[in-house]
Amino acid sequence: MKRIVIDTNVIVASLAKRSPIHWIIEDLLAEKFILCVNEDILLEYEEILKRKYSVAVADSFLSALKELDNVVYTGVFYHLNLIKLDYDDNKFADCAFAGNVDFLITNDKHFNSLKRLDFPKISVMNIVEFERYSKGGLTAKTILGDNYKIEVDSEGITIFYGDELDSQYEIPSGMLTEVDSDNYSSIISELEGKQWIQDKANLLYDLAEVIQFSFPINIIDWIHTFNSVAYIKYISKLQSLDKTAILGSKSAINFIRIIIEEEKNADFMKDLKEGVINELRKRAII
Repeated sequence: MKRIVIDTNVIVASLAKRSPIHWIIEDLLAEKFILCVNEDILLEYEEILKRKYSVAVADSFLSALKELDNVVYTGVFYHLNLIKLDYDDNKFADCAFAGNVDFLITNDKHFNSLKRLDFPKISVMNIVEFERYSKGGLTAKTILGDNYKIEVDSEGITIFYGDELDSQYEIPSGMLTEVDSDNYSSIISELEGKQWIQDKANLLYDLAEVIQFSFPINIIDWIHTFNSVAYIKYISKLQSLDKTAILGSKSAINFIRIIIEEEKNADFMKDLKEGVINELRKRAII
C-alpha cells in the first residue's frame, strides 16, 4: 500500500457522504492506502472538523482513525520549515518527510514550493491527480510537435514520427505506473539513440509533460534528468557545427575538449540548470 499524508482541507471536504470526493474516506476505511499522521495534524483535523461540522463528528472521526490498522502515527524529529508562505502547513511536509510517504495530498497552492526542491523529495498530488491514480484511470492526452505526435491512453504512451507520422514508438503503461528515475533514464537513453529524434529538440520535454500529467505518482528527478539531456544536446550541437565557421585555426576536437572541461565551471552549469528549470516550470512539470 502507498503511504500518504492528507491535508486537513481535503479531509474536511471528503467527509460528507454527498461530497464528490467522499471516495477518499471510503478508500481510507477500506484500507487502500496507509495514512501517516502525527499529533499536530490530528489536532488540526479536530479543530477544523469541530468548526465545520460538530464536536460529535470530530470525535467520531478521530476515534475511527485510532481503530484503523492503516493509520500510522509518525514521529517528527526535524522541523524543516520548507513552506514559507504558510508556516502552519509545515506540519504536513515534516510528517511526509519523516514518514517517507509516497505523496502528500492537497489542493493548497502553498505546497507547490515543495515540487521545486532538490532535497528532500516530497511528491505533492492534488485531488484530481490522486483520483486518477487511485481509480486506475488515465486521462487521454495528445501533444502535437514538429513532425511528431505523442498520445497517452490506458495502454501507455505512443510516439508517432516520420513524414506522415506513420512510424511509432511505444512505451507501455507498465513502465510508467510505477516509474522511477532508473527506468525513466533508460527510456531517455534509448530515445536519444534513435535517429528520428535527433531533430526534435522538444520531444523529450513533451514526453515529460505527458508523463507528469497522466502518471503523477512518478518519482522522477526531472531536473537531474534534463540537466544531463541539455548538456548532451549542447555538446552534440557543437559537434555538428562546421568547425571552420567557429574555430579558425583550432581543431574541432580541441574545441570540444575545451567545452567539455566547462562542465566543471560552476557558472556554466548554473546557467544550464536555470534553463532546464525554467522550461520544466513553464510546462508545469515541476
